[in-house]
Amino acid sequence: WVINGQHYSETLDDIIRQAEKLLHPPQESPSIIGHGDAHNGNVFFQNTTPPTMLYFDPAFAGRHHPLLDLAKPLFHNVFAMWMYYPQEKRQITPISLRIEGNIWHVDYTYDLPPVRHMFLQSKVQYVLKPLLKHLKTLNWLRADWRTYLKAALFCCPFLTMNLADSQRFPPEISLLGLAMSVE
Repeated sequence: WVINGQHYSETLDDIIRQAEKLLHPPQESPSIIGHGDAHNGNVFFQNTTPPTMLYFDPAFAGRHHPLLDLAKPLFHNVFAMWMYYPQEKRQITPISLRIEGNIWHVDYTYDLPPVRHMFLQSKVQYVLKPLLKHLKTLNWLRADWRTYLKAALFCCPFLTMNLADSQRFPPEISLLGLAMSVE
């Protein structure tokens, strides 16, 4: 893979196998009870006194590592608009594929609107950094936390929806989802 000029040496099979190994549920690791799917579409602000949050659709709720609870909201709040608006995104997202031997060269431009940048900065500044610091304090921070989080982020575009569904996704958007999975 070469995506936007960045070389990725792992095959898709390598990435899948690593995610299976790293994210295998029965492994021993610290866990919290988390929502598991707390992206903006599943969290509602309630204008009560005091203000509260209502978490909806807890399909993935349960015990899991705290970093897993961050992955889906991080990906979906920032990068996943192509999943929900594939036809519209196809119109404004230039993407190309060139295959040389067994290397796929994918180039695309996926401009994030300011609100998506804000979500990214907010998640990093107010959730990820404090979480990493807290996990380190508890001696719960995995040495491979970046690889672990990346494996969880890989699953968001790769497993949330069927990228091969041509009724839902035009080929360009399927390719975009695959490229984002690898990245």
